[in-house]
Amino acid sequence: MPSAPDPAGAPAPAAAPAAVRGARSAPSVAAITGWSAAAMALNGLIGSSWGAELVPAVAHFRLTLLAAGSLFAVRGAASLGGSAVAGALSDRLPRHALLAVYAAALAAFLLLVALAPAWWTVLAGAAGISATFGGVSTETSALTAIAGAGRRGRQLSITNAIYGIGAAVGPFVVGLLLADRVNWRVPFVLWAVIGLAVLLPFRSLARALPSRQASAPGAGGPAVTPLWRAPRTDLLVLWALAFTYNGVAWSIVGWSATWLVHRFGAGLVLGASSATAFYAFLTMGRFANAWLSDHVRTSRLLAAEALLTALGLVAGASAHAALPAIAAFALTGLAMGGIYPNVQARAVALIPDRPGALTASVSMAGAAGTMTVPALTGSLGSSAAAMASLLVWAGIVAALGGLAAATGRREAARSAAEG
Repeated sequence: MPSAPDPAGAPAPAAAPAAVRGARSAPSVAAITGWSAAAMALNGLIGSSWGAELVPAVAHFRLTLLAAGSLFAVRGAASLGGSAVAGALSDRLPRHALLAVYAAALAAFLLLVALAPAWWTVLAGAAGISATFGGVSTETSALTAIAGAGRRGRQLSITNAIYGIGAAVGPFVVGLLLADRVNWRVPFVLWAVIGLAVLLPFRSLARALPSRQASAPGAGGPAVTPLWRAPRTDLLVLWALAFTYNGVAWSIVGWSATWLVHRFGAGLVLGASSATAFYAFLTMGRFANAWLSDHVRTSRLLAAEALLTALGLVAGASAHAALPAIAAFALTGLAMGGIYPNVQARAVALIPDRPGALTASVSMAGAAGTMTVPALTGSLGSSAAAMASLLVWAGIVAALGGLAAATGRREAARSAAEG
């Protein structure tokens, strides 16, 4: 099993993987990262397609906007629940078996939507898809963290960057299909086939990768380390960062077009381009973070990225025209790019033999932010007030970055003192 990094998240070269497990050679870090990235791209592809799919679905089922909006609440709640269940199962059951179950469940729920006779069936399928991706994300993040060892921040940055590419491609592909008069149900059949093609081959790699560090001979300890052994303050800071990151990011992606159209009189195409700019620069930020994570401690990276994110949010709140606001959102996305993968890497470093449970806990915190912050932003009643609220989140994320740096320094000092 590759050696774990120091508790403060310092970059370290990955140790050589175990040569064999029985007769099966351990897969390379590149192979695990590549298949994890494919799974994350599929997650982004499907998740971002719902907005385009809603247009014909609303017409087909004759829905009100309120009824159609229930899709987002259902998906957020299901994602949180799926991550919670996945966290309880991960690190305890074989990961290749879990991936097989998730592959079958994903295909079944996608086909349920494709064949749905009523809107409630679509909601049930959407809930199942989101819950299943909660499990898929947990296992892909855990496998990437195990394979990456001391370079897990770099590998997780790559997989999360590929997620952004999938999220950018999904609406475009669905839009092309719908514009060509393809039935709105067809993409879900296509996603089901792709899901099986990605997740089932991934099983063999997961089977060959050691699931966790072996216990010391004769230690007589539990099979896995209990989560209460993790430093509570560190986890709370990481969860708060995940909550804030997801909540603020989805507020920008979900509301920025409305803000620019209503406040500045921008055209719809220009307004919608704000989300495109955010995602494009978020992806660049994740690739940049993949390089930086080999040279800078995770806790320091988090602090720097949180400060830059705060500056981007202040710029967005202070913008007096559409183009400066779009530029500010692009800066925010660039700065935010590394926050989530670094939070994942830092969480796993706290208890290296519980990667599944810890990445699931980060996903749950992020899902809670997705459900909460955009709703709070929308309840403010005007685009000017909503954009001004970014100043509050700028202060929060800057403070959390400072706390992340402080906990990292404290943990590094404790590790040095212990030897």
